[in-house]
Amino acid sequence: MEDGSGLPKLSPELEKALAEVLPTNDPLDSATFDAVEFINQKFPNEQSLSGVDRTLPDLQLRIKSLDAEILQAVQEQATTGAKARRDLDNAKKAIQDLFGKIKDIKRKAEESELMVQEICRDIKSLDFAKRNLTTTITTLKRLNMLVTAIENLRNKATDREYKEAADMIEAVNQLCFQFQEYSHVPKIAELQKDRDFIASELKSQIFEDFECLFDPNKEMPTSYSLADACLVIEAMGTAVQKELITWFCTHQLDPFRKILRVNDEAYALDQAERRYAWLRRSLKEYEDKYLSLFPTQWNVPQTLAEEFCLISRQHLMDLLPKIYENVDIGVLVKVLQKTLELENELQKRFAAKGQHTQRDVSDGLEENSAADADAIRAKYRRLTRENEEKSARDLANGSAPKAAENRLGLPVKFKGLISEAFEPFLGRYVELEERTMREEVDKLLRDEKKINEDASNHTAVFASSSQLFSCIKNSLRRCPSFS
Repeated sequence: MEDGSGLPKLSPELEKALAEVLPTNDPLDSATFDAVEFINQKFPNEQSLSGVDRTLPDLQLRIKSLDAEILQAVQEQATTGAKARRDLDNAKKAIQDLFGKIKDIKRKAEESELMVQEICRDIKSLDFAKRNLTTTITTLKRLNMLVTAIENLRNKATDREYKEAADMIEAVNQLCFQFQEYSHVPKIAELQKDRDFIASELKSQIFEDFECLFDPNKEMPTSYSLADACLVIEAMGTAVQKELITWFCTHQLDPFRKILRVNDEAYALDQAERRYAWLRRSLKEYEDKYLSLFPTQWNVPQTLAEEFCLISRQHLMDLLPKIYENVDIGVLVKVLQKTLELENELQKRFAAKGQHTQRDVSDGLEENSAADADAIRAKYRRLTRENEEKSARDLANGSAPKAAENRLGLPVKFKGLISEAFEPFLGRYVELEERTMREEVDKLLRDEKKINEDASNHTAVFASSSQLFSCIKNSLRRCPSFS
């Protein structure tokens, strides 16, 4: 851009930048330099024109100096420009080399990524192989343990070493559980059949040992051996445990059932007290002979008493309709009272035991030494698993347990268990009470004399009223005792 004098005119931004880079106070370097004004400042009047001759040489000298500086600057600029072009070319070449190296690094990075992926794939395959190999080794070890455990169980069962057999059953059951997924494998299926066969034989053998208790012609096994046999039964599951308890109670109650079938005298209503005495003797016999055989938590005497009550109730339900019309009300009431006494006695006896069963078991565990810790833990795991698998086992057996079996190990409500059979037949007793009350009222009315004969007295008091109210009170007191 040029001004009117033909000189190039720089932009204000460039002038400002040059002023910051090359600061100067020389008016010739000013962007607004005016030659006329400069001359007027040097020669403001005519008298000052006399110094023109002195000023011209200075200006010419300065012009020469500026020309030399400009020439030097041009030369330096020419030299510097060539060097700058060489440097620029070198920079471009370096950038191209850098781009090449970046591409090479990128290519090598991609190759490294592929290599890492292949290595990871190989490592993953090796990890799967290691895991499968570990599983195979573990399975083979367990299989060997299962074979050994089944063989040991067979030997313990043959030698009647029931305590060790109970632990073996627990171990075999746990190992068989590990092989449920391999039941289709012939070897595993064969081992499971062996386990079931040995368990069945062991169960039959234990039942035979218990039968010796009631057969005088057979050798009596020791109570210690039978107590250990109960551990085996417990390890086999709740279903087998219930079966043994039911068998024992049935055997104990067989004499009672036979008496009811063949003895008409024992079948009579007035013999109920003798039948209840038979139960008390049976419970006492159990405590004397069999208490040490069965575990306390099985509640065998409770089941025995419950089965007796169910049999007695059925007997009364069969008997009472036959004799209802001719029954002696006094005998009926007496039998009902004895029945209620028995129910209350059994309720107090077994309800208290049921409340303390869990505490007694815990106390027993605390009293055991540290040497028994493993056995306690094994038994606890066994009981826990049995509770979890109870429904599945009952379903697999294809039969629902009896009412008494459903309450195995739990307190039974004995109140009303037998006496409910009397409820439909208490109408005769109510009629007796009504007849007695009417007779008492008639008797009192006949014997009564008015204290006050005054006809105008409407508040006559009967002397026998206290006797009547006492009779009513006694009747009301007797009724709740039969409810």
